Amino acid sequence: MILNTSFIKNLLLAFVLTFICSGLSAGTDEQDNKKNEKKEKLTADGPYVLYQPDGKTRIISVDKNGNIKDSTYQILPQNFVLHVTDHKGQTSFDVKLHPVKRPKWNYPQTDKIFVMSDPHGRLDCVISLLQGNHVIDKDLRWKYGRNHLMIIGDLFDRGKDVIQIFWLFYKLEEEATQAGGHVSFLLGNHEPLVLANDLRYTKEKYKELAARLNMKYPQLLGPNTELGKWMGTRNTIQMIGKDLYVHAGLGKDFYDRNLSIPIVNKEMSKGLFMNKKERGKLSPLISFLYGNKGPV
Repeated sequence: MILNTSFIKNLLLAFVLTFICSGLSAGTDEQDNKKNEKKEKLTADGPYVLYQPDGKTRIISVDKNGNIKDSTYQILPQNFVLHVTDHKGQTSFDVKLHPVKRPKWNYPQTDKIFVMSDPHGRLDCVISLLQGNHVIDKDLRWKYGRNHLMIIGDLFDRGKDVIQIFWLFYKLEEEATQAGGHVSFLLGNHEPLVLANDLRYTKEKYKELAARLNMKYPQLLGPNTELGKWMGTRNTIQMIGKDLYVHAGLGKDFYDRNLSIPIVNKEMSKGLFMNKKERGKLSPLISFLYGNKGPV
């Protein structure tokens, strides 16, 4: 039997193309699976404390094995404690909720002031710095007496222990107050960035958690949450003695407006949970403060 040469060529070509396409498809599927496996991996995170419209409190966290814990309380038990664990499950501490209010914009000079900035989700670095400078003890408790800890913004993004750092400063704030000292956390540019759902620098674990909860990530930290309430009352500019603290800086355009520090802090808080378009509609001043020539 004699086979047509063109038929054989076409048959071979079809076989080769099928083989190549199958290989490409398998390779693509394998890459997609790897991406999904990487994307879906959660590490210890939270807790996130959300206050519901019906008065209940929802608490969401991720344990060290990557399991999501989601509990709703009719009323929080008396002396309720939040358990916080770093993303590796190696460092932990407890936090009690306390009343939240805006700090003063000016404080008297203290014997010592420890100033740090841009923790960016690195709890290990924060602990090392604070312990090395005798601000906290081995159990992560305040030991700085009547002195002042100043954090100049940018807790969000880049690292895997963002929420844990928020809770550490939240906890230390109350402990410092009890000792006659102070903890001041000022807003940086990454706080409004994340709260406006701009997650370009945010680790995948946070986006994945929100996706599994059918939420946008900022909803876990909005004004109806404990950390959202805390952030919403933080200052942008603050003074200790004769020294002024701010995340980025103040230029001529800012000074020309002759704004008082309390007004700036109040207006910044108004726009914290909004995006650029919403801030522009709300107020030209807020739009300016959040712009390239503003303090953050």
